[in-house]
Amino acid sequence: MINIFRLNLLINAILKTLTSKLYGVLILNPNHIKITAFFQSDMDPTLKENLEELMDTKTVQESVNFESKKVGVYTFSTEYGRIMYTEAGSEAILVFLAPLEVNLVELFPYIFLCAEKAARINLGKEVTMVIPDFTMEPVNNPIGEETHMIHLEKGRFSMKVILGGDSGVGKTTIVEHFVHGMLSDDYKSTIGVNIMTKHMEFPMWDIRVDFSIFDMGGQDIFKPVRSSYYVGARAGFIVFDVTRPETFEHIKDWYEEALRSAPDITLILIGNKIDLVNERKVTAAQGRQLAEKYKIKYLETCALNKDIVDEAFRTLGFSFILNHNQVMIKKE
Repeated sequence: MINIFRLNLLINAILKTLTSKLYGVLILNPNHIKITAFFQSDMDPTLKENLEELMDTKTVQESVNFESKKVGVYTFSTEYGRIMYTEAGSEAILVFLAPLEVNLVELFPYIFLCAEKAARINLGKEVTMVIPDFTMEPVNNPIGEETHMIHLEKGRFSMKVILGGDSGVGKTTIVEHFVHGMLSDDYKSTIGVNIMTKHMEFPMWDIRVDFSIFDMGGQDIFKPVRSSYYVGARAGFIVFDVTRPETFEHIKDWYEEALRSAPDITLILIGNKIDLVNERKVTAAQGRQLAEKYKIKYLETCALNKDIVDEAFRTLGFSFILNHNQVMIKKE
């Protein structure tokens, strides 16, 4: 069932993130009938009127030629802009309208992420409305009105993932919930390192990511040996507790430690325990600001919520795929 209220929050978050790169988003049902549309609030009135008229015509709605077995991100151009569209699960089709000059590859990860979040919302799952930043190498846009597919080559990727952060920020709870889908009743601090494995599928491109997760002890006593755990790590989370400002202040030390031991690592900053609303001391804006300073992505989680934890690992896996697999555009 389509959840318009939460989709509204999600689309507005995407529009705010892509202020100059996205005009609006149209939501269609599986029969290609318009449900609703969203536009940038400060758009030129004449342009907005033309785009609203375009979105209401069958030209766009019938051109979004989707079948249930045809998954991916597709694009074609119109008089007023570039159309990109994809399925958001079985309940909706998302149609994105962007300026003609925008680079498709730069928009691609946001569109995929938005569609994934929308699909999870319509399945009744929890998602975060934090949209991480993606930096992509642009390629030449296809010219003309013919439909093209934006895709990634199929493959299998292995990732050694490290979890860093002070003791008690929730690293072990995050990993246990992701790997086992449940939590231990008997909490114990990680002694040195705890290693777990799990794989994740990206069926849209026939891609599989195998995670080897190293949950590192956060106590100072383990600092001399942690450098050995970073060897071969290709990605990682640095976690802080939004209710404990000192764990946020220590992120600088964890970031520098990771970069010294693994200079090419892909990192995501995690603000954990967002369910403790009344105890929160570190804001989402502060988390995003620090992530921007280090040029890494920022997400928020509640380690007790498996949906949000899964989403965090999925974003990490997708970011890693983008860094190691060229995005291509081919004619349909």
